[in-house]
Amino acid sequence: MVEIEDNIRRSDAVHEMMARTPPWIARTGSILLFIWFCILITLSFIIKYPEILDGPINITTKTPPAELVAKANGRINLLVTNNDKVSKDQIIAYIKNPASFEEVVLLNKLMPFFEGLVNNPAKIRSKMDSIPNLTNLGQVQNAYNAFVSKLFAYDLTYTLEKNKRLVASNLEQVGTLERKAILLDEKDKVLQQELQIAEDNFKKDQSLYERGHISKLDYDASKTNFLQTRKNIQTNRQALIENRQNLQHLTYNNNELTLNDKEQKESLNVGIKASYNILVSELKAFKEEFFMTSPIYGNVTFFDVWNNNQFVNKGDQVAFIVTDSKDILGKLQVKGNKFGKVKLGQKVRVKLNSYPMSEYGILFGKVSNISKVNKNNVYVIDVDLPDTLITTYKKYIPYKHEMKGLGEIITENMSIIERIFYHMRSLGRKEYIGDEELQKKL
Repeated sequence: MVEIEDNIRRSDAVHEMMARTPPWIARTGSILLFIWFCILITLSFIIKYPEILDGPINITTKTPPAELVAKANGRINLLVTNNDKVSKDQIIAYIKNPASFEEVVLLNKLMPFFEGLVNNPAKIRSKMDSIPNLTNLGQVQNAYNAFVSKLFAYDLTYTLEKNKRLVASNLEQVGTLERKAILLDEKDKVLQQELQIAEDNFKKDQSLYERGHISKLDYDASKTNFLQTRKNIQTNRQALIENRQNLQHLTYNNNELTLNDKEQKESLNVGIKASYNILVSELKAFKEEFFMTSPIYGNVTFFDVWNNNQFVNKGDQVAFIVTDSKDILGKLQVKGNKFGKVKLGQKVRVKLNSYPMSEYGILFGKVSNISKVNKNNVYVIDVDLPDTLITTYKKYIPYKHEMKGLGEIITENMSIIERIFYHMRSLGRKEYIGDEELQKKL
């Protein structure tokens, strides 16, 4: 019995000893827990979790492709082939119409020449032989005929020079009348002297006749001579007055002819300019309707049009002119709920729809421009991309017009610990603002 109790006491001591945790195990566990905590804290500083703002993106260039659309119904005639290089203002196709294509092209080339004539009409007379007889210009024909007729009217007016010849003839008469006026003035002076002599003789003879020293016949002869001399002066002065009137009339006519000539020239010039402007307008309208002209340098890519005489309808897409520009640009559309976080220079990840990310990787770009206005709460952001599209998998992506994909703007690349403190700070600020508003209400 004593042995049993002793065994029981011993078993309790053993049990107590067995139940007690050794101190070294507790110390080791605390150290390991502290190490894991330090590792988690360190990783929370190291690991960064980016916040992104995404939206659809179109890949284009700073000089976007130019679209050529048919402006009329008809059969098309192609002047270049697919992928040909074309220059600015080059005609790549035209829609057949009643006008002669060759004549319209010739007229288009002559427009700078015609502009020179309009700006310097003095050259018209010497250049009339250079004006072609174009008769198949379609809807431009009337405007061309009106312009050419104005040029011929100008040339005819200056060829005949009717006013100039009249002015020259009048100037000759003016010279004759001026010389006649000099002679009449000199004659008047002589007649004045003769009148003085005749008057003196008449007074003497009158005195002698009154005293009976001469006969009445001699007296009448002296009186007649005096009166005739005075009449001659009056006749000469009348001729002088008429000569001056004729001279004034011719001078006035010359001034009128000169003024009319100037007004006629101005009227012809105005008519030429007006008809030229109408021709320019008609030709421009014709080219816009029937000619397809490249507005930029680049390569032509036809769209659903491959053969001559193919019929096209008004509004059909005929071709695109794609520039050789290396300035590749992405147009990213984002909604306005987080738009305020977007800043210039932020990185943008681009995932192309036609190139799976798992196989090709992604592209990187930078925000280069942020639109200041939105449409339907959507903003457009320009994303600069490298001239050569190389993905993160080192794969080359050939540029194609209007490639589509998903753009992701990395707005904030914060660590986990930064996000925790940022969230706590925002919660604290909300509580502070709430307390402040509550105090105001109280």
